[in-house]
Amino acid sequence: PADGIVSAIAEVVPPKELEIGEEPMTRISIFMSVFSVHVNRAPMAGKITKMFYRPGAFVDVSLDKESENNERQELAMETVTGQKIAFVQIAGLVARRILTFVKEGDQLKAGERFGLIRFGSRLDVYLPKGVAPLVLEGQTAVAGETILADMAVCGPRAKGILSDMLKDSRKRIKDLPLNRIAPNLVTLFALSSGVTSIRFAMEGKFEFAVFSILMASVFDALDG
Repeated sequence: PADGIVSAIAEVVPPKELEIGEEPMTRISIFMSVFSVHVNRAPMAGKITKMFYRPGAFVDVSLDKESENNERQELAMETVTGQKIAFVQIAGLVARRILTFVKEGDQLKAGERFGLIRFGSRLDVYLPKGVAPLVLEGQTAVAGETILADMAVCGPRAKGILSDMLKDSRKRIKDLPLNRIAPNLVTLFALSSGVTSIRFAMEGKFEFAVFSILMASVFDALDG
C-alpha cells in the first residue's frame, strides 16, 4: 500500500471511529521518508465502509507514542471475501497535507490509488485477527508489489510461515559480507543526517541544523 520501510509490527486496537471492533489487530506500519513515493494504494480489493478524518499535530511518525495525536485519515474496508481491514494515513513531521481520492461506498481494486501524503509520513494497515504478516521490521516495501500478508492463511500455519521467514532472514544477514553492508549504512547515515537538519531548521534550532548538514557532508564524502 505504500513505498517505504516497515517500521513496526504490533498488536494494536484499531481506531474506534472505524467501528470494526475493539479486539487487537496486527498493525503493520510503513514509514515513508521525504525521498519515498507518497502515493498510497489499496492493500486489497473491497468496499470502503467507513472514513474518519482527524486533525492534529505533526510529530515525527517514527515515534509511535508521540505521534498518536498526529493528523490522520482513517479508512475501513470490507474485502471481497467479507473480511474487515483498516488502513490509516498519518501525517509526519514534514508532511502537512493528506489527500484522499475516495469516499464511503467506493469499490477499490487491489493496488488502486486511494490517496497520497505530502512528504514524510506513515501508513498503517490493520490485519484481521489470526492473519500473520509476511513482512519483517526493517524490510523495504514497494506499493502495489510487496505482499504484506496472505489473508487465506491464518492461525498456526501463518505463524509457521513467519517463523521460516525469520530463520531465512537471519541466515541472509549472517551471510552478508561487511564490504556490502558498510556502504549502505554510510548512505543511510547521510540521508538521516540530511532529514534531521530539515527537522531542526523547522524547529528553529539552526545550530543543530548546521551540525547535521556537516555530518551529512562527512558521510556523503565517505560514501564517495
